[in-house]
Order: sequence, then structure tokens, then C-alpha cells
Amino acid sequence: MRPSFHGSASWTSSPQWLVLAGDSPRPPPERIAFALHVINSASNIAILATGVDKAKAVHLAVSDSSDGPDAPASLPAKMVQPTHGKPVWFLDKAAASSPEALPDDAYEQQHREY
Repeated sequence: MRPSFHGSASWTSSPQWLVLAGDSPRPPPERIAFALHVINSASNIAILATGVDKAKAVHLAVSDSSDGPDAPASLPAKMVQPTHGKPVWFLDKAAASSPEALPDDAYEQQHREY
């Protein structure tokens, strides 16, 4: 939900349709994304999040509050504000769970090696 280039000045203010990033913290290091103005002008916007490690980000993105130390102003999903319609969220059970309701080791349980 938060590759390094999302929330950057190039992603939020680029007049181009696509933004290139070469510093993603996860493979592949070079990625492209639609600029924010392109996403916000789309007729249909789908946001997909899976896994317990996304539960906190999903909670912050859909909450009305932007206060607190864990509520980044540049959370990409929170910046999606379509000019027409609303975004549609596709979440698995883990990503949709409340962060407060998760056990402390939920992330470790999901990522356990077999």
C-alpha cells in the first residue's frame, strides 16, 4: 500500500500520466504507477489489500481521523479522492480486521514458514 514513490511529490503533482520510481524497498526496485490525478479522475477505482500486515494501513485509510503518530498524511490510499464515485475496497479477512482486535503475534502467525 505504500511503495516509496507513493506520496512523493512526483506522484502527487506530476502532470504526466505515469510516474517512474527506482527506489522501491521491495522487488522489483524499479516500478511505474499512475499519477494521483489520473487515479482520481478514473470512473472506477479498486483498492486491493491482503494480509494482516495491511490491517493497520487499511484502518488508517478508511478512518475519518488523521490524527496521531501512526496516521501519515501521505498514506496513498487516503489520498485517493475520486472526482466521481467512490473507490471500491477488496480486502481479505486479515486486512479487514481491526488492528486492535489482532493478537500481538498475528503477523508472525501469518508469515510462519512451513
